[in-house]
Amino acid sequence: MTTESGGPAMRWGRLARSGRLGTLVARTKPFAPYAFALLLAVLISAFWRFSDTRLGFHGTLIDMGFDPGRAELLAALTLGALTAGAIELSLDRLGPAMMFGTFAALADDAGAFRKDTITTMEGGAAVGGLDRIGWVETGLAIFLASVVVAWAAMTVSRPVRAWAVRTKNAVVEIGHSRRPSRSIAIPASWLGALLVFVVLGPVLGSLLNYGTDSVMHSSELGQTGLFGGGPNSSTDPADIGESPSASLSTSAGAQVAGSTSSASPSASSMSSSGLPTPEPTPMPKPLIDGPAPGSKVTPHALSTATPWKANVPSGKARWYTEEMPHYWEGDTGRNAMDVYLPPGYDSDTLRRYPVIYEVPYNSNMWTGGMDFFSVLTSLITSGELPPMIVIFVWADSPMYRDTECSNSYDGKMWFEKYMVETVIPRVDGEYRTIRTPLARTTMGASKGGYCAASLLTHHPELFGSAISFSGYYTAAAKSAQTAGTDLVFGQNLAYEKSQSPIRRLATIPAAERDMMFVVQCANPDEDFYGAEMKAFSDELMRTGVAQALLPSKLGHSWDAQRQMIPVALRLVAARQVRLGVFGEAG
Repeated sequence: MTTESGGPAMRWGRLARSGRLGTLVARTKPFAPYAFALLLAVLISAFWRFSDTRLGFHGTLIDMGFDPGRAELLAALTLGALTAGAIELSLDRLGPAMMFGTFAALADDAGAFRKDTITTMEGGAAVGGLDRIGWVETGLAIFLASVVVAWAAMTVSRPVRAWAVRTKNAVVEIGHSRRPSRSIAIPASWLGALLVFVVLGPVLGSLLNYGTDSVMHSSELGQTGLFGGGPNSSTDPADIGESPSASLSTSAGAQVAGSTSSASPSASSMSSSGLPTPEPTPMPKPLIDGPAPGSKVTPHALSTATPWKANVPSGKARWYTEEMPHYWEGDTGRNAMDVYLPPGYDSDTLRRYPVIYEVPYNSNMWTGGMDFFSVLTSLITSGELPPMIVIFVWADSPMYRDTECSNSYDGKMWFEKYMVETVIPRVDGEYRTIRTPLARTTMGASKGGYCAASLLTHHPELFGSAISFSGYYTAAAKSAQTAGTDLVFGQNLAYEKSQSPIRRLATIPAAERDMMFVVQCANPDEDFYGAEMKAFSDELMRTGVAQALLPSKLGHSWDAQRQMIPVALRLVAARQVRLGVFGEAG
């Protein structure tokens, strides 16, 4: 009786000599491309998710006008196309490219599909219930779209692969030849095309992210002017612009705010909304020309002083993400907030800072859309803005597609309470903030504009200012841009009215309204955002709340925010100086 001995190498050698290794390789060889394709698909999907590429792509689609559900689907199809194209370029195999490109798209959209299913089922009769046939049709449509996109990406990749192979062969031929031949034209063409793509690819990204004129500006930031020059000798040097006869219209003649001579709503009409009857308010002064071209501001609301310039910080800013408790029912999921600390925060340990609370997106949206951190740091170190802390609070939950930064009617989600009881105490406890409402500002774009106004009008005891880029101010607003926003309010008319920022203004005590300040930036000619800006401006004037209007033809776009955010932040700083936030030292 003999025993088999020897190490792994000897055993593999005997296996090879017996012919069994060749048989094993022959049997598994057809599956090798699929194994490689699976590995490649997993790596691409992991990079897509964990490098924040997916989140940035998804966020950009939202601010281009897509609701979160459609943005999820388009992002998933994009991942499927990238996966199919990469596999085709690597293997030149139709089957693996189609299969794993399709699977990548379906896996990426599975979470959104499940969330839509649960939301529809829990909505019950209020949303018509779940149509099972429609549910199946939706799943099949997504599957078909994934297959078609994977096939299209694979088809486009084939000629690219053919040119890559020709280029490789030409390079080998040139390497074996002592003199250049006509073959050099192939790699030269390939290299030229690659250089063109490298140079113009980011330009195309800027056109899609920021606007079609984004790289035409001679200025790096493409921003409108800040506060230029001092006030006229006939005005109070502590105020910006004091012409009571200034028109309320923009230079183009588009009306930005309604006439103050119109009758105020009666107490009875307001009480029918379900809110307390508003107290009498004095007739507001008309808006006057502001510091930026075409802008309008409330008289005596701002100061031109810049006390922070006595101590302008230098160096680099830093930012990071903090894990936070979630604000919805159940034990699943997590939340986070991104923290921006300005230059000088670590070196000047005695200085305290105003805080901007951005909602409902995290910082990836703003850095991808307008390179926010670099822009803000540049404005701070140049002395244009005071150093400030910025907190990005992500307002997404598994309960609702759109939280509206509110407490849900069914009590399953409580973002507003989370901001008041968790976020602000955490920020004031961990960082050197100026702990007064006048030094806290809410900020957001699109639905973030609603969030900014909502938090301000719900909690004027905590926030002093709000910046809204293309926002809206009516809870459960009905428009193509706000589909599904009524779900968080339970489609309850009384609750919707009680939550609307535009209806809450008159219920705020006059002493708190006197301290509030709202900056709006939108295109006054847009049917939805323009109308919302005008209506909110009217109510701000009627209730005596200080405001600034920044009309912009750029409208609902990152280009508008990129150009207007320096002005908006400077306006808030001017308001804070006026109210004594910075003291003497700034």
